[in-house]
Amino acid sequence: MLQGSILGPSLFLVYINGLPKAVGSKALPILFASDTSILLTSPNNIHMQSDLNLVFEQLNHWFKSNQLLLSFDETYFIQFKKKINCTSDIQIKYEDKKLSLANETKFLGLSLTITFPVKKHIECIKPKLSSASFAMRLVKPFVTTHTLRIIYYSYFHSVMTYCFLSGGTPQTE
Repeated sequence: MLQGSILGPSLFLVYINGLPKAVGSKALPILFASDTSILLTSPNNIHMQSDLNLVFEQLNHWFKSNQLLLSFDETYFIQFKKKINCTSDIQIKYEDKKLSLANETKFLGLSLTITFPVKKHIECIKPKLSSASFAMRLVKPFVTTHTLRIIYYSYFHSVMTYCFLSGGTPQTE
């Protein structure tokens, strides 16, 4: 690949576009820049284990077919649960390598934990909101209400609504 050139990102996107088709209908792949996330839901751990291993096998086959390597050091999975004390016995293995189980992750800018509360995300966005509030207070005497509204929507409102893109209201702990 032409790493470092202006064509590199475009060629990478053309190259990686076939990845979503590799996992079939069991999972939802999300590609963002050079990061790939695979979302999978299942009614119980037995089905989840089976589906995860199948999807992981399909991904590895696609990687090998395209002469790419999956970095096991940067690959992990997270299982979202309703209760913190639920245990997980899911293991994903491939060629004697086991994927790590994570307790928290960042997904498209959202900080998520295994119980999926927004408390962690709130801690991450507080400095951004504080900065946005300061900027609005600073410029308020010098700008029109219309300009202040534009600043509000670009700095404050966008941060506040980003985690609600799914249309639901997140639960707090």
